[in-house]
Amino acid sequence: MTTMEHNRKACRLPFAAEVTGIAFLFALIVTACGWFWMGTGSPLNHGVSLDVHNDPPAMLWVIANFPAGVLFVNAFGKQGSEWSYFLCVLIQWLIFSFALGVIVVSIRRTRAISNEF
Repeated sequence: MTTMEHNRKACRLPFAAEVTGIAFLFALIVTACGWFWMGTGSPLNHGVSLDVHNDPPAMLWVIANFPAGVLFVNAFGKQGSEWSYFLCVLIQWLIFSFALGVIVVSIRRTRAISNEF
């Protein structure tokens, strides 16, 4: 093993840290894009709520975030604020993205091991 390979192995984050980083980053990006697209306070919407009946892509957002909607209604009631809804969206995507993170990190580490031989 060369010195460079040894240094690369020594600098590698633990498996759980890599998974958590990927999961948090993915969930944060999805939530931020969702707020930018759907949020009433978003610069795109200028304080106007989107009508899901007249905007089919908005309906896809509602369907994709149905578990977050259920969590929102159970935790904050129907009168909860917009930030509390997007907090529930973040939680939903964080849970989903942990599985995605495990897959990504596993593939990266498998490729790194196979490249050593």
